Amino acid sequence: MTTNDDPWRSISGRTAQAIAMEIRSLIEQGTVPPGDRLPTVRSLAQTLEVSPTTITEAWNRLLSAGLIRTEGRRGTFVSPRVGKRSVETALGSIVMDVAQGAVDASLLPDLRPAIDAALRSPDLHAHDFSYITNELRAAVEPSWPYRPEAWTTTDGGMDAASLALRALTRQGHVVALEQPASQRTISLLRTARRRVVGVRWDDEGPSPDELRHAIEAQNASLFAWQPRTHYPTGRTVSERRLDALAEVLETHPHVVVLEDDLAGDASVAPPRSLAAHLPDSVVRIRSFDAAYGLDLRTAVVSGSRDNIRALNTARGALAVWNSRILQNALAWLLQDADTQTLVDRAAKTYQKRRSVLVDAIRGHGVTMDAGTGTVVWVPVKDEVEAVDVLDDAGIASGLGSVCWLDASDQRHIRVPVGAHELGPVESARLAAAVAHAAR
Repeated sequence: MTTNDDPWRSISGRTAQAIAMEIRSLIEQGTVPPGDRLPTVRSLAQTLEVSPTTITEAWNRLLSAGLIRTEGRRGTFVSPRVGKRSVETALGSIVMDVAQGAVDASLLPDLRPAIDAALRSPDLHAHDFSYITNELRAAVEPSWPYRPEAWTTTDGGMDAASLALRALTRQGHVVALEQPASQRTISLLRTARRRVVGVRWDDEGPSPDELRHAIEAQNASLFAWQPRTHYPTGRTVSERRLDALAEVLETHPHVVVLEDDLAGDASVAPPRSLAAHLPDSVVRIRSFDAAYGLDLRTAVVSGSRDNIRALNTARGALAVWNSRILQNALAWLLQDADTQTLVDRAAKTYQKRRSVLVDAIRGHGVTMDAGTGTVVWVPVKDEVEAVDVLDDAGIASGLGSVCWLDASDQRHIRVPVGAHELGPVESARLAAAVAHAAR
């Protein structure tokens, strides 16, 4: 359905920010409902008597907030509201939704002994730059896939990605981004006004040819990707593809490789990294949220001395280092045998839940990857209709299109499977509903 001109003529702002805010109000008030097609950039620019560039910038703000979606030549539409909210950050509005892959709180380890141990640290409250404590470094080094020059910590994985993008690229720089990609990364890049070129995943990993094109033809200076338990597909890069990507990047040593191990210890997939080939080029983020809980608010980042120094500088004077209490609590958890048994069991539990659902959906004739992780990537004919059908059935899901930079010929929905234990009957019903929505 196409909207009439009346709502648009009521817009009084003439800057991109003001126009975006007023359109956001129209959407949130229901004046412009989900599924409505927005005017073209040119027609709205004429209606408001502003430049098309201003409308394009307003559109980008709304895309970053997840309020609208583009479908190529079909136009731009208001996104469904199912399970979605946006939060304000230092970089602007970042979209969050239930299909991002929440974990089961009952599978998280008890933080009380870890916090108690961290409070006994002799360095507590010291006025020095503890970018990473000795305890945490000792805890992560044995399982790190290479020996980096430098380390730091951040306030979680999203903070690490935000810092890296600010510190290692500038406005107008080109970033090569895996496709599909985490919605949070797309939002961060759009808000930071980086030019982005897509590098598509296939069954083995990102395309080496598309990466080479992004670097040589588009001048990309940073490649952002997830080597294992790729969100949203659940795939993990093969060793053969890892070698092929390294071959491309070895001839372009100026390109920074931003690796995001988003799932971390909550994944049963083996760690993968380009750092064995390119130790000076890789900036590696390891998140612990999924396995140990959001409130630990600690991610570990490694890289060259220059790159890590740039990240630490980007933090500014108000957040010089992450809390020693949180760092050392995480260190205790990583070195406690009982905790590691629980974390390993949780990862296997998430994988079992995923496998049960995927196998059941396949039983209804839907072809899809097995993969790992707490989100299932389901192919569908119509994303909006599929999300609506599942919403009517009381099942949370999300559009796959928000994980693409541009309109894609692929149609998927994201179905979270990590947060709850389902019995055989519930799993069968869920699979039947998802398979029905996929048709």
